[in-house]
Amino acid sequence: MPRKFIENPDALDNDNGRNVLYEANNEVVDEIEGGGGGGSCEMIGLFQVIPTGTFYFVRPDGSDADDGLSYAEAKASIQAAVDAASAGDTIFVFKGTYELTAEINVGKAVKIIGVEGAEKTIIQPVAGTDIRCMYIHTTNEAEVYGFTFQNGRSLYTSVGENSGNGGGVCIWLTETNTAPIGSFVSDCIVKDCYADQYGGGVYLMDKRASCINSIVKDCSTGTGGYQGGGGVGLRYEGYLYNSIVKGCSSPYGAVMSYQGTCRIENSIVKDNTAIGTVLFQGSGHILYNSIVVDNEPSNILLLYGSADIKRTCSSPLPAGTLNTDIVPEFQPDTFKLVEGSPLSFWGMPRDWLKYDIENKPVGNVISIGAYRNKTFVTAETE
Repeated sequence: MPRKFIENPDALDNDNGRNVLYEANNEVVDEIEGGGGGGSCEMIGLFQVIPTGTFYFVRPDGSDADDGLSYAEAKASIQAAVDAASAGDTIFVFKGTYELTAEINVGKAVKIIGVEGAEKTIIQPVAGTDIRCMYIHTTNEAEVYGFTFQNGRSLYTSVGENSGNGGGVCIWLTETNTAPIGSFVSDCIVKDCYADQYGGGVYLMDKRASCINSIVKDCSTGTGGYQGGGGVGLRYEGYLYNSIVKGCSSPYGAVMSYQGTCRIENSIVKDNTAIGTVLFQGSGHILYNSIVVDNEPSNILLLYGSADIKRTCSSPLPAGTLNTDIVPEFQPDTFKLVEGSPLSFWGMPRDWLKYDIENKPVGNVISIGAYRNKTFVTAETE
């Protein structure tokens, strides 16, 4: 969902009242209220976004020497704000391109919000460097919204377990997690990224590390062995929700679900020069309410494990419950199904899927695919 401030950002800080409105598709959807380092805000979407704790601010013309506690005293780098913040705090990042000389390292439970959304808030390495864009680790409660991660590279060096995984974003969690999801990125675009091993765009490792409401495109992995997940690599308990993976390449899948019990739900995997989805060495991978089509050389491959595939559109017809091999038809230049498509009523309800693309509550009959987030209504398809 595109988000932007429509009042003076100086009104949003830790000393003054926070009365800055958010706008989504020309509609004001909520308001931030409060002051003194606290406050609440629910941005309507598949998930609530509730800024908490002390607020920190980042803008391209800020200074890391400043305290970051107001727009006027904003920091210049996201890493400086993460370093200054404590668990439970919120970081607002204003539009611009943030070039990295080192990956953004997030090891604490903070919220990082691209104020004006992914198209206007870009994170990329300095040209000519081999740097991953963001590494989220340890904590199960980091939340990242509204960024484009591009041109990131993760090369295998044998130093660190995450080496060579997740060129754009790597989420590698180690804390015990009893919540429905762990740390996640949401409403993001990950493009033109590369990893030597798994997850050219995004790598989600265990404890319900998640990628939600996002687009992963034109990403790749190395080709020297069993590398997989040119777009997204999932392992043990990695989750991919309501996302699109397209234009990606890898020997073992645009999306690779590897070991454990990974989940792929309400997603579209399309137009990849790789097997669309590889389900590998798992004891119960889940593929629900998804569209996996037009991938070369094939769409779905199950290797050395088991999978529960339900209400999914692919060809040839997947084994499982109420799957279909009909040809999905999308509206021009979008990933939204044409009006009257049988797939519009093919899905099964999911606890995490709360609102449709017009912010109306989802009932008991839902569509398959990933067009419920507003990001995808205007997403480029070429």
